[in-house]
Amino acid sequence: LSSNIKRMESGAFGNCTSLTEITIPKSLEEAGREYGFGMYDYGPFCGCTNLKTVKLEKGLTQIAGNLFMRCYGLEDIDIPDTVTTIGENAFKLCTSIRSVTIPDTVTYIGSQCFESDKELVNVKLSSNIKRMESGAFGNCTSLTEITIPKSLEEAGREYGFGMYDYGP
Repeated sequence: LSSNIKRMESGAFGNCTSLTEITIPKSLEEAGREYGFGMYDYGPFCGCTNLKTVKLEKGLTQIAGNLFMRCYGLEDIDIPDTVTTIGENAFKLCTSIRSVTIPDTVTYIGSQCFESDKELVNVKLSSNIKRMESGAFGNCTSLTEITIPKSLEEAGREYGFGMYDYGP
């Protein structure tokens, strides 16, 4: 990818089943979109079933929301210690991720960031996390243990609709 890319649209590499590895440049700020209709939400790498490894360039400060949403083959993520924010839906429905380490530089995890990552077993959270939004690890049915650091100040969001109120 261009070292100057700022935005990637939904489906930019959709269903590129021969794509196995990609490096995301530090210039990337926005990716994909979330429509709020569930099955129509997707990121630039939606359906890339053989994209197993993602390299995030050192110097990247945020992982754009929706970036890897529905990237079903993604297994390996190495988040550089320059990242401070992981956007909403960034890894939502990445059903092959088994483990993730969030470096201590990260202070914010967006809503539904890792939601429905069914194979996610092991998460090491940043010891400096200050805020985790609603559903950050929602429906991660294989996740058996997670340690919440004492730095956490805010978790989830309360909408006031009862059944829509939920934590990370």
